[in-house]
Amino acid sequence: MRISASEPVTVGIVDDHRLFRAGTNLLLSRDHRLKIVGEASSSQGALRLATLMRPDVLILDVELGGDSAPVTIRRIKHEVPSTEIVVLTMHRDLRLREHLTAHGAADCLTKDADGSDLVRAVLTAAGRASSSQAEGVNPRTARLLTERQIEVLRLLARGCSNREIAHQLVITEGTVKRHVSDVFAKLDVNSRINAARKAGRLGLLGGREGYES
Repeated sequence: MRISASEPVTVGIVDDHRLFRAGTNLLLSRDHRLKIVGEASSSQGALRLATLMRPDVLILDVELGGDSAPVTIRRIKHEVPSTEIVVLTMHRDLRLREHLTAHGAADCLTKDADGSDLVRAVLTAAGRASSSQAEGVNPRTARLLTERQIEVLRLLARGCSNREIAHQLVITEGTVKRHVSDVFAKLDVNSRINAARKAGRLGLLGGREGYES
């Protein structure tokens, strides 16, 4: 999707927890590039919101009352192909995320992601990514990754949490977060699944940890 840079990206929020919806609404509303156009709390509500408001991007919780996430995603994409879907999940299983994107989700983030990650995911789904993001990372940039950052990236690609990575590498969670942030910046990505994909394409993971697009 490509929309005019002068217009805000319209966003719908779907989650069955009112407090989480309110927090997400407040977070995104602070960014002048985004405009919240509606909220819903179920899969049926997500479809109604999409068809009535036709948002540029719909933020969808993976676990809702009603239909499963893959079914909801397919129905929304069938009714409103122009609406991109960013899925939020508590699960770190990259294969689950691959499954969701295969059904039409533009991206998939864990709910413990930073707010800036969610904003970037929404903007990227709406076609507001930088040229470097659109064209893919330069292999020379990837080679700037340190050995420790590659170790973090490989564990991240296996679905390890920051705490698990810290335990395996015997470093603090704060240090892990800093390495993950640096990896995202160097690879020009905004989520763990996209980091794993690009790292796999660039041969940074080794073995069978990478995913082909």
